[in-house]
Amino acid sequence: MIQEHIREIGAIARNPKLLDIIISNLDRTVVHDYPCKISVLLTAASAYLNPINLFLRGESSIGKTYNVTETLKYFPEEDIWFLGHISPTALVHERGVLVDENGEEINLFDAPKRKDFEDKQEYIAARRRWEERLKNSYYKINLENKILVFLDAPQLDTFNLLLPILSHDKKRISSKVTEKTGKGRLQTIHTVIEGWPATIFCTTSKRYLEDLATRCFTTTPKTTQEKFHGANLVTGKKNAFPWLYDEEDEETRRIKRFIQNFKVWMQNFDGVVIPYAEFFSDIYFHEIGRDMRDLKNFWELVKTLTALHFYNRMHLEINEKKYIVSCLQDFYNAREIFFEIFETTRPGLDQ
Repeated sequence: MIQEHIREIGAIARNPKLLDIIISNLDRTVVHDYPCKISVLLTAASAYLNPINLFLRGESSIGKTYNVTETLKYFPEEDIWFLGHISPTALVHERGVLVDENGEEINLFDAPKRKDFEDKQEYIAARRRWEERLKNSYYKINLENKILVFLDAPQLDTFNLLLPILSHDKKRISSKVTEKTGKGRLQTIHTVIEGWPATIFCTTSKRYLEDLATRCFTTTPKTTQEKFHGANLVTGKKNAFPWLYDEEDEETRRIKRFIQNFKVWMQNFDGVVIPYAEFFSDIYFHEIGRDMRDLKNFWELVKTLTALHFYNRMHLEINEKKYIVSCLQDFYNAREIFFEIFETTRPGLDQ
């Protein structure tokens, strides 16, 4: 069975039409919306390389959340964090791990108990060491290789807490979060957030766009009658033949296994080399300030496409580091996708 899975994963990895295989499978449940689906797919895959941020803009009930949840079904559940209107303290307690100053996890149930010590002085000494360990502890939230999906606009305090990470200003930020104890007193929690996640915003709120819009791709699900009719037909088919959708089809399972292994494979590489980057950077738009950031985002798109096709790309080892070498086909694919979402990305507006 294991050997069979390895052959299946290898067959997908070697296939130059890898993206077509995934999108074709996704078309079973998500009709039309190619720019939206491919943007979500590449944003999620970028979590294992150089993360991308994505805004899904547009009015309610046009399929923003549906596009995201359906596309992310191929990715490991433990890597996906669906976040709603969450407070900073809730984020810390739900996603944080209490660690000591050496980064070792602290289990509060391990606190010294009097009954475990025959000598009272030994207990007092153990208690002091424990309290000293807690004094220097902090909550660690590791966002490396994570995909954050904001289903609703986060609380402003939560957004401000995450902003340096989401905007890739720092890979490690330290902050203080205040909460009330059971006795109604205020206490301060030391929090450290590490790693750059891939982030997807499904919210219609505009209040956060100024800070993140220039650091994100922006796309909008289609709002055509053809798309709405196709979506209704999928809904009808699900109700008429529910057994076809109760369980994952074999192709979906194969794609999930490929993504899981893709995550592992990327740990063996130090990055992606784009030989033609200087030439294209010289002729890219340079009319407004955000053109500089859009170009950086474009290169991250190229890198993700290259990495997904790593089996069919040259590998380069230099200075004891291993790279995947991008080819022109990755550029053409990235350009096609980029210009599908260019109109919404450059002004940060919906379609």
